Amino acid sequence: MMTSISVAVKVWAKTVAMNAVLWGIGAAFKGEVSAAFASIAFLIGGFIVTLPLLMLVTPLVKVSTCLPYGIPAKTAWLTFCLTVLIIIIYAVASAIIDNSVFKEGSIINLLMASTLGGLLFAVLTTLKSLKKLYSGV
Repeated sequence: MMTSISVAVKVWAKTVAMNAVLWGIGAAFKGEVSAAFASIAFLIGGFIVTLPLLMLVTPLVKVSTCLPYGIPAKTAWLTFCLTVLIIIIYAVASAIIDNSVFKEGSIINLLMASTLGGLLFAVLTTLKSLKKLYSGV
């Protein structure tokens, strides 16, 4: 039986991992081989820095199980809420680092895009676990 915590950990871990992969692929396409290898440090640092976010992701997964909708709607609701959470976090980071929200050409924008891509990958590859969680199997 799946639990909210186990599903939250899967979504979080896959998001962080795919974020690092996308970052490395982007660096490789730019010809920055050292930056591509730095994505390994990005992966490890991402797990360490974002670990506290599980305190936000887990309740969102738990709330999604209580919604009176079907599995696709619950999954869409969870994805939307996690997307909003990511945008808020990067907006705050952008305001702190660039003194404006989403300054054009900022590295924060690229990081947010790769994180959102990672989230979509994570949700799509965790659908089986989400279905088990939502159906109570």
